Amino acid sequence: MRSLQRPDQPVLSVATLVAMAVSATVLIAYAWHFLPFISDDALISLRYSERLLAGDGLTWTAGERVEGYSNLLWVLAVAGVSPLVGGDLIVAARLLGVASMLAVIGALYRAYWPATARELVAPTVAALSFAASAPIAVWAIGGLEQALVAGLLAWSLALTVPLADVPVASSRSLLRAGLPLALLCITRPDGALFAFAIGLGLLAVRPKRWASVKLVVVLAILPLAFVGGQLAFRLAYYGEWVPNTAHAKVSVSAVHVHQGLRYVVGGARAMPVILAAAAVTLVLVFVRGRARRIGVLIIPFVVWPAYVMTIGGDIFPAYRHLIPLVVIAVFIVAEATAWLSTLGRRVSAGVVAFGLVPLTLVAGHRHPEVQRARDERWEWQGQVVGEMLQRAFGTRAPLLAVDSAGCLPYFSKLLALDLLGLNDRYLATHPPPGFGDGWLGHELGDGAYALRRKPDLVLLCGPLGPEPLGNDQGCFRSGIEMVATPQFHLDYAKVQFETGTLVGMIWVRRDGRVGVQREPGRIVIPGHLIAANPATRVRAAADGSLEAAVAAARPARLQQLAVTAGTWVIDARASGPLRIRIAAEGQLPIEGAPPLELAIAAPRDVTIEVTTAGPEIALAELVLRRR
Repeated sequence: MRSLQRPDQPVLSVATLVAMAVSATVLIAYAWHFLPFISDDALISLRYSERLLAGDGLTWTAGERVEGYSNLLWVLAVAGVSPLVGGDLIVAARLLGVASMLAVIGALYRAYWPATARELVAPTVAALSFAASAPIAVWAIGGLEQALVAGLLAWSLALTVPLADVPVASSRSLLRAGLPLALLCITRPDGALFAFAIGLGLLAVRPKRWASVKLVVVLAILPLAFVGGQLAFRLAYYGEWVPNTAHAKVSVSAVHVHQGLRYVVGGARAMPVILAAAAVTLVLVFVRGRARRIGVLIIPFVVWPAYVMTIGGDIFPAYRHLIPLVVIAVFIVAEATAWLSTLGRRVSAGVVAFGLVPLTLVAGHRHPEVQRARDERWEWQGQVVGEMLQRAFGTRAPLLAVDSAGCLPYFSKLLALDLLGLNDRYLATHPPPGFGDGWLGHELGDGAYALRRKPDLVLLCGPLGPEPLGNDQGCFRSGIEMVATPQFHLDYAKVQFETGTLVGMIWVRRDGRVGVQREPGRIVIPGHLIAANPATRVRAAADGSLEAAVAAARPARLQQLAVTAGTWVIDARASGPLRIRIAAEGQLPIEGAPPLELAIAAPRDVTIEVTTAGPEIALAELVLRRR
């Protein structure tokens, strides 16, 4: 070990690089374990990136501009990286996420680069504790901006914590330290809290002289400029002072604070490094040579969980909002381990500190919130359903109303209405009574407003619709109010679909873009609308269109079709022979093989049922022509 004491010896540099590589390998391997997890909200952000690349601006759908993202730099960065990976935005987000988490490891070694072999313990323990934290692995590949937040925060700390001990710093070094803070401010709006907390920490621990105030002011120049620039852009582009997400999610209440408290406590149990950092902080504030540096870290370490509690925590798996807390915690652990290393033979820093790594692995592996990320795959069901809808209806530009505002709009590429209001200004700015007392992010809704928008397709709850299959009830306010409206059942047909091994339910507007098509003397009824019988399902044909699967035990049916007076001839486009039965108000029903003639004395509603005596057939459409 003595040969490693001099900082200019290459052996120590090689050992440091090996330690970094081991930490990086642990992080990457652990993140791989959680594939193919992707967050539904990540796909909301990726839809903004996709539309930006397509020349449609920072928009979620055509029409009114709404800032339904809260991660501007992430949206831009993913869009910038995607051409390097063949345009695959999900791959781009994953690569950027892993790279950002690896940047935390780089920042730790930058801040604690060893001059002796003993000093190598501090950054290595901190880096391995970070890499072994399950939420870090989950959100390295989860598709949201928390990884970028972690990377920028780590470099902010690496560059600002040393300022606690520097009597005078050059303007250049302060601007360099302020840059990651500035980028953090436009990665998330609440990133400005870190700039504020770190600046306050520096003022608290440095001598109370004008030089300290000047240092913090110069450090704040870039963060203030970036915040001001984004605000100016928001006002000019969206006409709002705050993101739409703030309207949709933020409501301080006793209920949300209680939820937030449980969130922070649960997250601390899943990530022991947070508890370890809290414990050693109480010691380090009294250690000469460490008190100032730890003082800079204490304020963001306290401010951030207080903020998370105030907003009610989060609904996604694996405690994504506590990732910044983990970053600060590993810096505190590094400070503590470096202090232990200076004690020499009295305390073995390696034995004490490295015990944190397996403890972190075990705690994360057993935690139910981590298991939830390992099990959550419904977003990929959204890919199957979304691509089915795109193939079937993409050329007709229907409006798709959804609760799952990430996967379904992203994979379908259709015009969309977010029934939970994250990407809808009206819903976000018209909260219902009791807003703040419900499930975070899922409280908004207005069924009457949604019906006024006349969506052509309504897919409530998840990508497969309400459960159990065929349930008429919605899961959230907009859907619940819509299906409780009698007019909704007159205007929409409930259709069960089958794609691969998945079976789901969607509501289709009878007279919308993908509903009954009416021309003078001609009515075309698409196959998917004739599947209103609960026993009938629709499937995709070779050309992507949806056809009703008709069998003797599963006849297809369409009710309340408005037909004007006259003589009509009904024909069908199907894969085999069928029989049609037509019942009109006030008239005897007629039945037979098409073409079938129907005389209507006056305008009225008719019910059409299609069946077959032979094997199952695929019904593409019915056509009524006036004779």
